[in-house]
Amino acid sequence: MNKLIQLNKRDAKETLEKYLSYPKLAKSINARRLEIIVDLLDEKGHVSLKTVIDEVFPDASNPLNALTKMADDIEAKADTKNFQLKIVRDNFRKKPLEERSLWLEGNDLKTERVLKEQEKSLESQPDSVIQNHATSHRPSIQICVCFAEKDARHAESLTEVLTNNLNLIKTYRFSTKKFNDVLSGDSIQQEIQHNLQESDLILLLESASLYNDKQIKNEVLATSITPPGVCIAAIDPFDKEMRPVLENSASFTLDGKSYSELKPVSQTKFAQQLAKVIVKKIEKKQVIEAFTKEQKHEQHLKQLDKQLILERAYYEPSEATIEKLAGLKHDTHSGKREKALDLLHNWLEETEIPVFALLGQYGMGKTFTSKVFAKAQIQQYKEKKSSYIPLHFDLRDFEHRILQKPGFDIWDIIQAVLNRRKTAEEDEPLQVADIKEIWRNFPTIIIFDGLDEVITHIGDAKIEAMFLGEIFKLIPNFQNKIKKKKEDSPKRKMLLTCRTDYFKTVAEQTSFFQRQNREHISPDEDFACCVLLPFNTEQVYSYLTEVLPKDKSADKTIQMFQEIHNLEELSARPVLLDFLVEIIDEIESLVMDQKMITTATVYERMIHKSFERDKEKHEIPIEIKQTVLEDIAAF
Repeated sequence: MNKLIQLNKRDAKETLEKYLSYPKLAKSINARRLEIIVDLLDEKGHVSLKTVIDEVFPDASNPLNALTKMADDIEAKADTKNFQLKIVRDNFRKKPLEERSLWLEGNDLKTERVLKEQEKSLESQPDSVIQNHATSHRPSIQICVCFAEKDARHAESLTEVLTNNLNLIKTYRFSTKKFNDVLSGDSIQQEIQHNLQESDLILLLESASLYNDKQIKNEVLATSITPPGVCIAAIDPFDKEMRPVLENSASFTLDGKSYSELKPVSQTKFAQQLAKVIVKKIEKKQVIEAFTKEQKHEQHLKQLDKQLILERAYYEPSEATIEKLAGLKHDTHSGKREKALDLLHNWLEETEIPVFALLGQYGMGKTFTSKVFAKAQIQQYKEKKSSYIPLHFDLRDFEHRILQKPGFDIWDIIQAVLNRRKTAEEDEPLQVADIKEIWRNFPTIIIFDGLDEVITHIGDAKIEAMFLGEIFKLIPNFQNKIKKKKEDSPKRKMLLTCRTDYFKTVAEQTSFFQRQNREHISPDEDFACCVLLPFNTEQVYSYLTEVLPKDKSADKTIQMFQEIHNLEELSARPVLLDFLVEIIDEIESLVMDQKMITTATVYERMIHKSFERDKEKHEIPIEIKQTVLEDIAAF
């Protein structure tokens, strides 16, 4: 049997209704006595023991004994109907009856109500034969660009061309950031140090102004940066004697000239050559870090030629490294596709890791996967195959105005989600009190779907930190690193879904979980993550087989996707595949008319279909929106 919880008046009334729904139980005298007791309860579920004696057993010679017999009878009869109900009184026997209290305990109906409401909120996502797959993602590299404000024009021009060239390389995903990009109101010094520390490489754009800049001197050059964590490129002529001593460092120039001295064509070449230098630096850094983490650096340097190691064209992480990044305790191979649901169930039931981040780009199925997982977990709980009760919250329903409330807490956040959750008119909406009691008394898996839907719109680092701090209060073993849990403390875990591009690097993921006095959090022990992959051909085929009308062939549809430029790639993203199915008749008509079909043709029809579907929501005319989209795309 599950642990009993004290019932408030609302829950007691609901439990009484269930008890009275069985005719054989409802006809007994104890059933009528139970009704009186429930009416006497206050809102929290308490009543004075003397009040019960006076109202229920006014003529009994030994009312306390009569109450005990009644309680035993109620408990036994409820048990025959597979639910639990107990009449409980305190043990302060020496106190007067008017100072003693009585209450009811049970555990069935609240759990049933919460699970039923969860199932209702998850109904928008049907079961599917398609399973998303997950793997460790392509390494993201963040470059922190440092330059003097006087060199901003040349520096930004170089950075833009450099970034474009870097992202032609398929081995990594590059992003660039100015060293002094900070949010207003934050400590500038701390944020600059954060930008430097969270980056994989620091790019110094040399000039006379750079080495005369006080902020560069104090915040950048005073930091302990050594190759291969730094790359230096000359952006403007300067006196070489001005350069501080950086071990083994050398300034990159093109034919001995700095960037500003070159003509536009040569400036492009400068950026291209600098991109190659940076990639070599990153490969060298990745290799050294990998061997250091595996404690094999010295061993491999003895066995292999050092130069061969440092100049490898590509670096494939070892299995051990990926295990650490994923935070999971089973073998994971580079590039291996695993079912996301299997990873989630493994994490929940087989590990002690309290937090799991399910990452993926737009339309990869994060919401779908989280809802299917929650539905499966509800079933697992009902069948007593798991002790975890899932609590699923879609943060797209979150009311952001709650963040303007001074001192908001986690229960305000929960309420802000429940306020927007749709319920059937005949049902009472789920209350925060219901969530709170389940959380306090049962093992729970709390699911926040769409973390980026809130975080990216806050725009205030302090409020973001408060929001995250309150979220993590639901899993105190993560928040406070409680290793030895009390026996009566229920287990709690949390699943977060978020867009992959919110975390530029693995280091940034770690930093995200370590903020606000959580420096103790370890990526190896305290959180796990995976990234949802695009559909493969087999999954696309399976999906099309399920949804296409009988007169349409999945094989022919896939063949048509393959023949049209980029359409096969688009169909690998679940949300776009769904859009493609909606316009399949239009695409087939164009093919039959032998008209040229480009990606733009498909996009135009998909956007038009999307606009038409949300026609009632538009305040700005569709024609204007489409024009704006075209301008943004061109930009």
